[in-house]
Amino acid sequence: MRKSFIIYVGVFFFLLVFGFFSCEQESVSSVSVFDFETQKKLLDSTKWITLGAQIFSSNAVSPKKVSCASCHVPEKAFQDGYEVAILHNKRMIRNTPTLLNVSRYQTFFWDGRASSVAEQLEGPLFSRSEMDSSPEYLHGFIQKTPLLKAAFDEMQLTSPKQATDFVKYALEKS
Repeated sequence: MRKSFIIYVGVFFFLLVFGFFSCEQESVSSVSVFDFETQKKLLDSTKWITLGAQIFSSNAVSPKKVSCASCHVPEKAFQDGYEVAILHNKRMIRNTPTLLNVSRYQTFFWDGRASSVAEQLEGPLFSRSEMDSSPEYLHGFIQKTPLLKAAFDEMQLTSPKQATDFVKYALEKS
């Protein structure tokens, strides 16, 4: 019995010395109390659909004043009807795919580099040749839009990263 106790104590100190256990507590500043994955559950699906619809149709989401609906036209089956997209009288390098049944897609872009709607949204949202937005810009956009700001504040979110997650999730759910 004494021998096994000594072994357990020895293993514990070994793990402690080599960093497998830490007796120090993480500082509060390094831990996000309000992470988006937890906080997104505070809003019901109807609210997310409403928020997503507002973001989708707002040209204020982009410094170039381009909304999602600029290319994904609801009356044209959520695409633009062109062989290759045209934005600001400039021919783009790919077409605008429809958004119908997009929740069933398993890959996005012609090369499959995105595996979810949220991941795909970063392409046009942050592309300089398309919407040219940024996490900081999205944060400012949310702060200036009363409906979005109320939901963002209700979720106790504060950072540009959380603003990006907020916008992507709202668009994905709408």
